[in-house]
Amino acid sequence: MGRKDEYQLDYLDDNRRFADQINGALFGGKQIVRPEELETEDSQTAGAVPKSGAGNTRTIVDKA
Repeated sequence: MGRKDEYQLDYLDDNRRFADQINGALFGGKQIVRPEELETEDSQTAGAVPKSGAGNTRTIVDKA
């Protein structure tokens, strides 16, 4: 279960990919967020309890 999430988080760990994802999703493809302006923060592990049962969620915070 957690393997899929880890793959996605590793993929978005690349500032270029992260900026592309944010620009596409929030700004209609307009280049607002630039990869060179991003700083990677320490990742955090947060516990989450979805309705279907207990689980863990890993969050990566990038800061412009």
